[in-house]
Amino acid sequence: MELDLWLGHKLVARTVTAARGGRVRIHYDEAVSAEHPAETPLLSCSLPTPGPGEPAKSRAFLEGLLPEGSALAAAAAQVRGVRLVNGSPEAAADTVALLAEFGRECAGAIVAVPAGHEAPSSGHFEPLDGEALASLVRELPQRPLGTELGRDIRMSLAGAQQKFLLARVEGRWCEPIGGAPSTHILKPTTVWPHSAERGPDPGSRPRLRAHRRCCLDGADGRRYGPGR
Repeated sequence: MELDLWLGHKLVARTVTAARGGRVRIHYDEAVSAEHPAETPLLSCSLPTPGPGEPAKSRAFLEGLLPEGSALAAAAAQVRGVRLVNGSPEAAADTVALLAEFGRECAGAIVAVPAGHEAPSSGHFEPLDGEALASLVRELPQRPLGTELGRDIRMSLAGAQQKFLLARVEGRWCEPIGGAPSTHILKPTTVWPHSAERGPDPGSRPRLRAHRRCCLDGADGRRYGPGR
């Protein structure tokens, strides 16, 4: 299995797996590379154009799109044949398989889909009432990021803290279905039994301040209570 990597609505790269050893490289599309000067960090500073990316850096980039900890374990349990060792994908093929299922929305406007598939171009939003939102929070350890393959809710976001992605549409919380884009990352303050979590991520506020000082759009954070 290989992945097509889209940036926004443009196909920019594809994974290529070696027949021997299973090492994965990220190859930029030739037409895309021709549009940019050499050494352009199109997907990552570690993967400049024209490529291809080194196997270790390609794998590190792909793994960096995945969640960590219990969220990664819950995601891996939903994909047949995927193995984790010491909390990380055992092989590059496991990383590719996870992103093939969950990579419809990743950080940095990156979309990872099985090779030959188009990036989602539509999708829709399903409004959540208070009880549905509370249920989503309760089920978060089993549904990392709020994903649900059976309903085509597929996203992947790095980090170990429990969180989920929703869309705020006309003042209501909604689940993004079928590739519809999320607008918010929600981090519940709930501490689940036997969880390593200890409340809100203490690094969130400093990161948001740094984003605002760099004049990055969308860098805002606020606290929501039940029913808001």
